[in-house]
Amino acid sequence: MRKSILCNNEMPTCYFCGTGNQLERHHCLYGIYREKADKYGLWVYLCHFHHRGQFGVHSHKGRKRSLELQSLAQIKFEEKYGHEKFISEFKRNFLGVN
Repeated sequence: MRKSILCNNEMPTCYFCGTGNQLERHHCLYGIYREKADKYGLWVYLCHFHHRGQFGVHSHKGRKRSLELQSLAQIKFEEKYGHEKFISEFKRNFLGVN
């Protein structure tokens, strides 16, 4: 797996709370996009609570945080490769999605 372009790979902490405990990798673009998220480093570290907990990004209550990470992934990707390449690779626009 490639290093993340979204977080500090040397001193991993949860993107949301900053803890270094019980960290898990979260692919900001998941499902059918997971492989490409790996390829381009579109993942962050999350603690278990923010990843799979009751309010984690994989829960209904964590939907807003999940959308925030999808937007961040697109922004960082486009800074490196441009908007056209993002759309070509991922076939959708995550910016401004609520």
